[in-house]
Amino acid sequence: MYEKLMNKAKECFNKALQTTDVCLKAFYFGASKGYEDKAKNLTIEEAC
Repeated sequence: MYEKLMNKAKECFNKALQTTDVCLKAFYFGASKGYEDKAKNLTIEEAC
């Protein structure tokens, strides 16, 4: 689960870097941060 969430965070981060739309960029950066935070808050059992 941890790896899946971190991959989604990277995917959103890369999309944020690629887009020129300011609102879409902010959305993807926020989504990236959200996925990363969720991954970091997993318990060991949930992460596996």
